[in-house]
This record gives sequence, structure tokens and C-alpha cells, in this order.
Amino acid sequence: MVNFKLNVSDKTGKSISVDLKNNTNSLLGLKVGAQINASIIDQNGDLKKQN
Repeated sequence: MVNFKLNVSDKTGKSISVDLKNNTNSLLGLKVGAQINASIIDQNGDLKKQN
């Protein structure tokens, strides 16, 4: 089984790190910067790369 560690930060620099043991299939095949649903880390909204 594959484990993913996802680091997410907002514009203010606040960040969270989440070990994903479930829902990892939703990340397979995505490209860097792809928009994903934040429910995989128990948050509301979407996650996307900001330039």
C-alpha cells in the first residue's frame, strides 16, 4: 500500500501536513498544480496551485 504525505499552505504561509492513508486513488494520475477537492484532507472547498 502506498502512503502519501500532502503539504498544503495558504497565501499567508500557514500550512498543514496530512498523511493520506485512504483516498489516495484520487491523487493517482494527477499533474502537479491540478485542482483537487479538499475533502481528502477533511477541509471544505478545492485545493489548487497558486502562482
